[in-house]
Amino acid sequence: MPRAQFSLRSVSLGGLVLLVVVGCGQAQIDRATLTGTVTDPTRAVVRDAKIHAKDQATGLESEAESNSQGVYRVPGLAVGTYTVTVTHTGFATAQFQDVVLLVGETRTLDAHLKVGAVMQRIVVEVAPTPLEETSPELSGVIKKQEIEALPVNGRNWASLLLLAPGAVDDGGGDQRTIRFAGRGRDDNNYTMDGVDATGIQEQAQKSTTRLQISEEAVAEYRVSSMLYTAEHGAGAGGQVDLVSKTGTNVFHGSLFEFFRNSALDARQFTDFDTVTGLPIRPPFHLNQYGLSLGGPIKRDKTFFFLTYEGLRQAQTRSLVAQLPSDNLLTAIVNTSPQMAPLVAVWRLAVRPGDGNSNCVDLTTDSCSFSFIHPGGVRLNEDSWMVRLDHKFNDRNTVYIRANRDVSFTSAPLGGFLDTQQIITHPANYLLAWQHSFSNTIFNEAKFGINRVPYHNPQASVFPIDVSTSNFEELNNSNTDHEIGTTFGYIDSLGISHGRHTFKTGIEVRRVRLNQGITEDDRITFADNSSLITDSLDSADIRHPWYPHGLRHTFILPYFQDEWKVRPNLTLNLGIRWEYYSVITEAHGHMTVFDTACTGGFLPGTTKPEAGICPKGSPAYFPSYRNWDPRIGIAWAPAALRDKTVIRTGFGIYHGAGQNDDLNASLESDTFRQEVDSSSCPTLSYPVNLANCPSVLIAAAPRALQRHRRDLYVEQWGLSVQQALPGDFVFQSSYMGTHGVRLFARNRFNLCEEPRTIGTDPDTGLPAFVDCTRPFPDFGNLDIKADVGTSTFQAGQFSLQRQMKHGWMWEVQYMLSHSINDGSVGGGEANSPENAACRPCDRGPSVFDTRHNFTATGIYDLPIGPGRRYWAIAGFLGKVLEGWSLSGIGLAHSGHPLTVLISRDSSQIPDGNDAADQRPDLVPGVPVIPRGQNRNNWININAFAAPPLTRFGDALRGIIRAPKVWQADMALTKRTKITEKVDLEFRAEAFNIFNRTQLGDPGELDILAGPATPPPGPGLFSGFGVITTSVNFNNNNDSFSSANTGTGLPRQVEFMLRLTF
Repeated sequence: MPRAQFSLRSVSLGGLVLLVVVGCGQAQIDRATLTGTVTDPTRAVVRDAKIHAKDQATGLESEAESNSQGVYRVPGLAVGTYTVTVTHTGFATAQFQDVVLLVGETRTLDAHLKVGAVMQRIVVEVAPTPLEETSPELSGVIKKQEIEALPVNGRNWASLLLLAPGAVDDGGGDQRTIRFAGRGRDDNNYTMDGVDATGIQEQAQKSTTRLQISEEAVAEYRVSSMLYTAEHGAGAGGQVDLVSKTGTNVFHGSLFEFFRNSALDARQFTDFDTVTGLPIRPPFHLNQYGLSLGGPIKRDKTFFFLTYEGLRQAQTRSLVAQLPSDNLLTAIVNTSPQMAPLVAVWRLAVRPGDGNSNCVDLTTDSCSFSFIHPGGVRLNEDSWMVRLDHKFNDRNTVYIRANRDVSFTSAPLGGFLDTQQIITHPANYLLAWQHSFSNTIFNEAKFGINRVPYHNPQASVFPIDVSTSNFEELNNSNTDHEIGTTFGYIDSLGISHGRHTFKTGIEVRRVRLNQGITEDDRITFADNSSLITDSLDSADIRHPWYPHGLRHTFILPYFQDEWKVRPNLTLNLGIRWEYYSVITEAHGHMTVFDTACTGGFLPGTTKPEAGICPKGSPAYFPSYRNWDPRIGIAWAPAALRDKTVIRTGFGIYHGAGQNDDLNASLESDTFRQEVDSSSCPTLSYPVNLANCPSVLIAAAPRALQRHRRDLYVEQWGLSVQQALPGDFVFQSSYMGTHGVRLFARNRFNLCEEPRTIGTDPDTGLPAFVDCTRPFPDFGNLDIKADVGTSTFQAGQFSLQRQMKHGWMWEVQYMLSHSINDGSVGGGEANSPENAACRPCDRGPSVFDTRHNFTATGIYDLPIGPGRRYWAIAGFLGKVLEGWSLSGIGLAHSGHPLTVLISRDSSQIPDGNDAADQRPDLVPGVPVIPRGQNRNNWININAFAAPPLTRFGDALRGIIRAPKVWQADMALTKRTKITEKVDLEFRAEAFNIFNRTQLGDPGELDILAGPATPPPGPGLFSGFGVITTSVNFNNNNDSFSSANTGTGLPRQVEFMLRLTF
């Protein structure tokens, strides 16, 4: 066996060496390539033709020659608009004007030369919407016009990801809610100018961070949903490649302000005053403002571009907290002076006489005072970017870029004075060098740093969590730290030879993630008497596990051959190897749990424990088998006159998933001390564990499968593109994926069966009265493993027209079905109801929205000077000129909902109360109630508690959330102040028809009881009552609603922009 392992490792490392020797590199994913075939009037190929491509904005030029097969290739072109000329002795010069090259695009531009003098120039019309003739990739580019003109609530660039083919938005419209082709959000990979731009701990940035990359800094971005070539990797889901703006030969810039105010917004259906219960519109203010400036330092040589954007957002609502009355606080401090620090906290709000009317008897009355005060969600961000480009000569170009965002968010934590804060300062730096060895050999090297320092403190008025029976809980001041940094070296090499274009490359990414949680102590008082006498019911001392330094390295080489078998047939063959090293901890602070281990001990103890590995044991064992073959075919049948392209492909795609999913050994490197009054009668505040000789040292180590493999996805598909009259392109696609070895969660060390059934002493009902565990020193334990599976099938249809004559239009529809066993991909998984039967949880994915529709459009109204109608000069002409309409429409069916039932461990066969338990279905009773509405979305009578001896038989995803649709519109007026200065005004309306955006029921547990109306105005409560909007549904993991994005009531925003 060791020999076999050595052989496999040798083969893998040998393959790596071969790829590196051929040429280092990762894809030129932030650039574009121009390719094609040069032919004469007889369709014979023309060799040695000169191809000249000139960027119209910067004047930078690139050249190539057609080879013996008539094929030419111009790699490494910046995105933009080009003039392309093709010359050869004996032929007239062919000139292509306004050739638009998009990020990541390989554009085919064939030149059919006519006999004539070189000085004779023939202008060739270029299709504004070219067909994809080189790869099977299903992708879309969010272009400059869309970023600038489409209405985006909150100016989060990621909101437009939903316009990509294969995209599914589960509500909110940001990186944390949009997924692609059935993959999890942590399967996605984000790059900016080709270097890592993920959130590091997780692939997506935190939901409260909107300007880590400002819209003002983005030129365009490509979203590759599936079947991308071997150039892309580090994730098995969507590949999102952003390109930053650059300077040009002309000075240009802008000043802008976006403004929103709740006075112009519609009311959310969940908005009621917490004091009066009456409908309200909580005050909300949002200002986003900034500037940009770019231009030449030296024309045709050196350029700069810089941008700044600031954001100030505030939303206020009333909070209510139940606090001890004045006379109770006086009694506490008089009887137990050591409680003075705690009493002083309550005294911040309780004044003399407050609540005394509710407190005649200090021990039996509630003795509570309602503290009413304003609480607000506040978000501040300041984002900037600087980029410099310099061309040394025709063969060498360099550029550097730096961008940073300073973000602060604060929201109420409970009803008192505590707040939850998020402080993060994401930054991204890049140095890139492009070198052309010849017209057929091109190289690009990059070094990038991506940094995401995230801090999540509870800004609390008391350092310890205090729970009481009658009063608002006081939160402690623990802080979650996640400080991630990646260092990436990327090098790429492209070689054109005959009909082949060889690409090879490698990315080496070093991950440093310093993380952990500070001390998290909690104490509990049983009643008012215990507060007066300072008698604690329990204390839980949770020791910190910060700082821990996770270290991880990615080595990602690839080789690819783009073979132009014929001018109308391209074969794309690639192989990629993805190696993700075993994580280590910078200081050796790991506690590894493995059922095969013995001899290790838990932090805070010296006793060896079964299942704990000795110090120095690796967190898991490496995998060298991540080979990803990829094949694609693109064929434009000659009989169809270059109007049709048929594309198909298959590939395997490995992914690293979340870095945070690998840190079980780091999170286990801590312990807690638990004690209650039954074992320590003198337990009091401040807690002194020396007075409690029988303190229980508790630990719940987390496990990670050590003999694990990395997740991968098999992808296949078929697409047909058809050019239509009017510059439209129609595409129909079939997509299929199969996820293998996906990240999955489960519980183990459960109660061994059979168990003894007796009587619960508290309820008098039958219950299990024993529990024997394999590791008796621990309770239920969490384990992450590579055992999940998924499937995704879809039909995708689109009709698009690129911007021409003032009109752009795109419509997409996808019919899809996503199935899994609770395991979605990197970072997303649920423990199965029955830990021994993962297939029993097979069902629709949480984001399985069967029908998805998006439509976008930009239309310049044909009125005013130089237009078709009312071409009037003077003042009236100024009024009429520059009007345009733009909009986004989206609609999708509801995602699956799973009905639950709370069951104590004594009511579950394996005692696993950490997993979601499901009830039984009642035969013959419909799940959807008659007259279904938001206060009665699910029929509670269709479910019943299962018997003690088995699990519930209701399936996952048995019912669907409400469908969603909304339309966002913008009306823009652009007025020329001078020849080079424009003033632009825009009014935007999000959800313009004010459709109520119903999200999910707030309570899916049948034990919550049937829907109950409020005593006055307000929301219903109980099972099946919808209490969330789409923007903040159950799948949204933000701690508060951002009140931006999609899935909200109608909101209105105004914009003013000065451009020059």
